[in-house]
Amino acid sequence: AGSWDHFLSSGEVAWRMLADELHDGANARCLLIARDGDRSAIDGLPLTLTDSGADADIVLLSGSEGDRYDLDHYHRLLEPAAARGLRCICTNPDKVMLTTAGPRFGAGRIAELYAEMGGTVEWIGKPFPRIYEAALALLGNPAPERVVCVGDSIEHDIAGGRTAGLNTALVSTGILETSTATERERLFAEHGAAPDFLLPAFAW
Repeated sequence: AGSWDHFLSSGEVAWRMLADELHDGANARCLLIARDGDRSAIDGLPLTLTDSGADADIVLLSGSEGDRYDLDHYHRLLEPAAARGLRCICTNPDKVMLTTAGPRFGAGRIAELYAEMGGTVEWIGKPFPRIYEAALALLGNPAPERVVCVGDSIEHDIAGGRTAGLNTALVSTGILETSTATERERLFAEHGAAPDFLLPAFAW
């Protein structure tokens, strides 16, 4: 706790947004896709959990169990919701996550799948603007040149920070640990975003 003054997650930004939208007694039914039974994304909100996309009012994607299930599992789960045109909020746009079994697809890939089925996805988190706006507001909207965005994903951390007009630092461990300099350069070009700084690890 002594290492930071503020801690903000995309899940909290989504929670605040839903708290403003929902009212007591609304009792909307939520299909929550999370990891290890984590319910923190909806704690304190007037939402009732459902296991079926057929009777849900909203889909909330906060995590992936891609190390336990394949994409077909999520396709079957989400297909009824997509067919009904339900709003899906993805609070974790990462398409790749690191697990004890190695890299697996993240919640962002499940959200992509939902969009591929014709569903509408509202993205909250890097590289999308709402998380940067909320973080900067929490800091009192400092001058952009005094801010640096640090992460291991070119698509999310670097592209998102650059789009927000902020400095970026790419950590070459994490999901890029086995990538070569040539592969990183290809990703810079693919996402139109190169970092201002390169760090060998996220450490002081």
